[in-house]
Amino acid sequence: MTRNISQNIKLESVKDKSTLVKLLAEEDVTVTYQKAHTASFNPVTRQVILPIWKDKSESVMDMMSLHEVGHALYTPVSLLEDGHKKEVKHSFLNVLEDVRIEKMIQDKYLGSRKVFKTAYTELLKKDFFNINGKDLSKLNLIDRINMHYKNVPNVPFDNDELEWVQKANETKTSDDVLNLAIELQEWMYANQKETESDDMFKLDIAMPDEKSEDTDGENSESDDSNSSEDGDQESEDTNGSGDSDSDSDSDDEKESDNSDNKSDDGKSSKGVDLEDKSKQESKGYVNDEPKSDFDGIEAMTDDNYLKKQHDAIDKDAKEVIHLNIPKVNLKEIIVDYKVVNDDLTKHYKSKCHGYESNKKYMEWIEKDIVDFKNEQKQTISYMVKEFEMRKAADLYKRSTVSKTGSLNMDKLHSYAYNEDIFLKMNVEPGATNHGLVMFVDWSGSMADNFYNTIKQTLNLVWFCERVNIPFEVYGFTNGYSDREDTNKNPNIQKRKLNDMIINELRLLNILSSRANKNDMQEGLVNIWAYANYWGEYRNQNKSRMPDNGSGVYPIYPHSDYQLHSTPLNHSIIAAMDLIPQFKKDYGLQKVHTVFLTDGASNTIDKRYEWSTEDNRPYRELYDSNDNKIPLPDDYEGEWIPTLFDRYEKSVVVKDPVTNKKWTSNTESRYSEFRYTSQTNVLLSFLKAREPSMSITNFFIVNGNNRGTVSRADIEYIFDLNSWDDADKVKSIQKEIKKNNVAVCTTQGWDEMYVLPGGKKLDISDDDMSDIKPGLAKKSELKKAFGKMSSGKKNSRPLLNKFIGMIA
Repeated sequence: MTRNISQNIKLESVKDKSTLVKLLAEEDVTVTYQKAHTASFNPVTRQVILPIWKDKSESVMDMMSLHEVGHALYTPVSLLEDGHKKEVKHSFLNVLEDVRIEKMIQDKYLGSRKVFKTAYTELLKKDFFNINGKDLSKLNLIDRINMHYKNVPNVPFDNDELEWVQKANETKTSDDVLNLAIELQEWMYANQKETESDDMFKLDIAMPDEKSEDTDGENSESDDSNSSEDGDQESEDTNGSGDSDSDSDSDDEKESDNSDNKSDDGKSSKGVDLEDKSKQESKGYVNDEPKSDFDGIEAMTDDNYLKKQHDAIDKDAKEVIHLNIPKVNLKEIIVDYKVVNDDLTKHYKSKCHGYESNKKYMEWIEKDIVDFKNEQKQTISYMVKEFEMRKAADLYKRSTVSKTGSLNMDKLHSYAYNEDIFLKMNVEPGATNHGLVMFVDWSGSMADNFYNTIKQTLNLVWFCERVNIPFEVYGFTNGYSDREDTNKNPNIQKRKLNDMIINELRLLNILSSRANKNDMQEGLVNIWAYANYWGEYRNQNKSRMPDNGSGVYPIYPHSDYQLHSTPLNHSIIAAMDLIPQFKKDYGLQKVHTVFLTDGASNTIDKRYEWSTEDNRPYRELYDSNDNKIPLPDDYEGEWIPTLFDRYEKSVVVKDPVTNKKWTSNTESRYSEFRYTSQTNVLLSFLKAREPSMSITNFFIVNGNNRGTVSRADIEYIFDLNSWDDADKVKSIQKEIKKNNVAVCTTQGWDEMYVLPGGKKLDISDDDMSDIKPGLAKKSELKKAFGKMSSGKKNSRPLLNKFIGMIA
């Protein structure tokens, strides 16, 4: 089945090969385009890298993609290491393994045969192997085998050489390739032919002395002055290729060959211990770099091909960072409401210093949350009634009249003059099944508005309970359990190449519709105790708190539940898994996701990369405060968090679930994804996961108690310019002053409601108590009633706007 489907796939029609490569490789390999020396595959990290060329050839890129898929499917990690241990030339393994995997991939996907033929024909015309106009009979045997299987016609072979050509075609496993490489190498040493000049087949391409351009870094090496990747090319050109008719079996030559690749400190010309080189190759790339240990039998066509690829790199291309949306473990990232209740209840009722005072405070809290709920009942009932009226009106507007096909016997007598004699029924579209997930900012800057924010939240929770809408309320924080270091939480997400790291995030499940009556009341008591601490601290709950003589004093919050910073972007990523699961669990048609914040998010600035001791200088491990952690002496490689380059100019973000991709503006001086648009980009990925979902932000502007919002805040939030948009800024300020809210639609949210903080965020319950019975005029009654109605709505923007969304 796979083979038949693959024959109908036209690689040329696919600009981004990543999805197709994954399908052909039959695993979730990582595919990236990089300013790399050549196409390569890392068998440890399972990463395919495709180079960015000046003159991009689709047919060649297709062939390279298929070639690396062959390595992903059939080349084991151990091949290069085993070859190094047995002193087999890299180019021998490269050529013979390429023959094997290309034959196998073409047998697996028959439609790929034309791709390989077309691509190699193009490469030969561009002289990628440096053989045009040359006498092929002067090539050594391994080169001619290479050219024969690269579709070069009429490659000459002696009768005794044809046996080796056939053996190359018959290899089935990597062990077959290794054994054949050993045999062929020994045979060629014993049967070296004189050639006109081995240098005639070498490309004269300048290889600049620079560190590896592979931004993903798995193939990066030490930045020692004696150890650049291109140092091999220079040593090769300066030391020469060796005399073709010298006795290469001699011990002297072998010793000389080794010395050519060593520096004075006993390391190779790349600055890597020869003992460690096998580790690097076993963990490194297949076909990753040109080699230079030419001694008369090296496959120079393979070396030329790699050099030519280097020359084809688009030197003006921007360096690229590839980032992936990670899959998170919701069970680890969510602190369930039962755990939250248990932690906070024990804290508030603990018999510690000041126990009697704490006991009085909690007794008052238990009573006051009941009082507050009772105070809100009338308003909640009013809002429920308004919701039902809006819902009924909308259903009536969308209802249709349908004929049933059955006769209406009461009208049958009028058939002679009335065509409408069939029974009718009113068809109303079914009400959409809604759900709510709310994320509350648990950051230190929320302290000024935390009390009033929780009051708004509780109104919304009680409304959802009344109209039977499932809900979850989460506080997003990076302060839970004393700010665990991101490198010590492997259970939050699997360590995977290029995955963004959000391990610092915890979602505190404050309240849930899953809770029974007792658990819900316990949760309300705990969050009310927490909120009143900040209300008293900011002098916002004076009207409710008993006087100082009562001995009722707020309890300092639990150490694991302190307000810290703002991992908003991290919670957006978590929502990509959480929202679909919530929707599925309740069988919902539409989910409303609400983020309640008061500022910009922490930036996600780390991703996972693979590090080994061979490229340790380029791999830096950081703690949660961005302090570098020294790597241990016995460090042999692992997945570690690595900071994004602060000056990267091109970032590609991809969601492996939806295959949605975003690329930054390459003209920007700094990475957009790092500095200006990370939240908006991640919101676009969240919407792609659940297109029917509404995503709303209630942005509380910290300012003054007058309820005004500064011009600077308006310009920042609405992305306006003080010179060009002065009138717009004034208009928004007036709107906030009048309605307590302004709506912004220029950011990544469906709607962003900008709210003034302070007293304006408090809930007010204007009533008609000032109206004297029997004395008020009709106009006064109407005005008072209107003021009461608008007060119920305007002082509860969260509840009011939510009703507008779902009705």
